[in-house]
Amino acid sequence: MRQPLVLALLSAVALAWVVVAAAAADDAEPPDRLHLHDGRTFEGQILGEDDRYVRFNAIIDGVGVRLTVDREDIREIDRTTPGPATPSPSRDEPAPDAAAPPEMDLRPRDDAEVVHGEGPAYAVLPIRGDIGLTVQAGAVLDALAIVHVAEPELVILPVSSDGGMVQELDALLALIAQWRRETGIPLVALIEDRAYSAAAILAAACDELYMTPGAVIGSAMAMEIDEDERQWRAVDEKFASAYRARSRAAAEQAGRDGRLIEAMIDPEVALAYSVGDDGPRIHRLHGADEEAGSLGDREMLVASGRLLTLTAHEAVRVGLAEAVVDDLAALLARHGLDGGHDAAPRARQVLEQRHEEVTRSMQRYEQLTDEILEHVGRLEQHVGGGEQVSRRQYLNNLNRLQRSLEQVDRLAQRYPWIATRVEHEYEVPPSEIAEQTRDAIQRMR
Repeated sequence: MRQPLVLALLSAVALAWVVVAAAAADDAEPPDRLHLHDGRTFEGQILGEDDRYVRFNAIIDGVGVRLTVDREDIREIDRTTPGPATPSPSRDEPAPDAAAPPEMDLRPRDDAEVVHGEGPAYAVLPIRGDIGLTVQAGAVLDALAIVHVAEPELVILPVSSDGGMVQELDALLALIAQWRRETGIPLVALIEDRAYSAAAILAAACDELYMTPGAVIGSAMAMEIDEDERQWRAVDEKFASAYRARSRAAAEQAGRDGRLIEAMIDPEVALAYSVGDDGPRIHRLHGADEEAGSLGDREMLVASGRLLTLTAHEAVRVGLAEAVVDDLAALLARHGLDGGHDAAPRARQVLEQRHEEVTRSMQRYEQLTDEILEHVGRLEQHVGGGEQVSRRQYLNNLNRLQRSLEQVDRLAQRYPWIATRVEHEYEVPPSEIAEQTRDAIQRMR
């Protein structure tokens, strides 16, 4: 997280109020008081509140400064005047449509562009980057609807991903299951270099799984940001249990041993394996079974306290992957498609264009955040540094700050992953800080 960005933003807006001056304080109603756990007390007026935040107009050195304070930081509220309440959903309730999967209409599209060439047909849909960011279920759905028209013999998904959002993974798993039911066309994952976390689950849910010689798969524990410590932590057991079950079921539907997937998610799962006449067998270990002398003819795969991550050859040895192949061409040759053609290049373009669009948006987000910090620095220098500037110059900087905040907010509304970044970097919605900036601009005028 950037050095407390929200504090710098709110400080900059507060400086605008300082420039205006504080004549209005004399007419204020008797103050409400917020007593925080860190010992600070703010006097002013409650402007609105919900189950998570209290919006407060604090009077600091005679100047009104609007704050948004998390209820977890508040020890006590002294209410001397009723504050208008703004109802909002409970923090335990999902936002409307937050986890809704895309509408899965896999019917062939009339306007789909397909290629009729020599030899057997196949399709290639790259899964590269973060799931929920550059890989989105809606784009994959659009691509598969095009592929459906081409009716290829198989669909290859080259995978290179560190994982991503569980909600988006759920939508993708549902899409894979529906594709399997409605078309019967095999989905074949090819891990090019890595498939961690959600990407590992996605690859294991495909009908066939191949890996290049240096590729790895695994390490799929679900994580979240600890709001207090500002660091990653494992999700609570209620969520984790459901995530394990969904992931295990997705792998089993593809004919794989779900315990391998569970060991990628849960560090308490210890596994060994053995090789019989019918292929590899996976064994769950309990307590003393983990001791070397108790394994018998079994080999330790992963001990408790660790997450399972497999190399390409290890994945083949334990039955998770079909084989190790050098590249896409080798995979096509293995399936007798080396003389065939990509029948749905437009489907590949859909995913590549989405990847480029989101990558540009993330770059724009980083640029905007840097601009915001620059605007804040100038505002602080104008006032705190004693730099002599005109009222017009100060207003111009405030206007630039407001526009940058509004652009960040628009990006957050469009892209869930950016919204998550915004939530953890800004703490207060950029739209709310932009509104405070507008108020400061109006006061200055």
